[in-house]
Amino acid sequence: MKLLLVDDHDLFATSLKVVLERFEDIEEVAILKTPDSLWPFLATEVFSLVMLDIHLGSVNGLDIGRQVKERYPKIPIVFLTGFDLAEYQYQANEIGANGFFNKSIAPRELYAALKKIVNAEPLEQEKQIPARPKHGYLSPKEIQTLVFVSQGLNRSEISEKLSVSKRTVETLMQHIYKKLGVQNASSAVVEGIKLGIIQILPEEE
Repeated sequence: MKLLLVDDHDLFATSLKVVLERFEDIEEVAILKTPDSLWPFLATEVFSLVMLDIHLGSVNGLDIGRQVKERYPKIPIVFLTGFDLAEYQYQANEIGANGFFNKSIAPRELYAALKKIVNAEPLEQEKQIPARPKHGYLSPKEIQTLVFVSQGLNRSEISEKLSVSKRTVETLMQHIYKKLGVQNASSAVVEGIKLGIIQILPEEE
């Protein structure tokens, strides 16, 4: 297997390369720190599978994954991330990703999963990417709005962040309430946490 890893975290990428290349049937793990050179790389090299981080600086790895699937539909892609929010998993499922793993996964477990994906074998149920629930489908802008609300931003601050009018923010909020089946911002935030749209980060010591 010849694998391509796109990840801007040097320590993680290098460590993963070293660990995976210890397995006999992994010929090489090539590393790209940014997606800028991904397309010429894919045009000239043949890979068994592409691994993508979700946060690639200012670039959304999910968007890159979508483009890979559109241009090279036969190449399996998996996401490796430290933020395995349900919303990210739903989006990965919708673009046709073949796997979604937290970076804390054990190397042998990751290797076994990658091997199955490359060989077109089904993953165990618990490793399959969950589909988005029919209820609670939010657009990317609605998700951004809800996250900003959870951070305590008011309508004016959110309008500045999104570069839209306050009226548009109010419309987005109404859409969020309707889709989540709630009546106010507090309930929307609670529902967003339940759905994994909003992540509660531990306080720094």
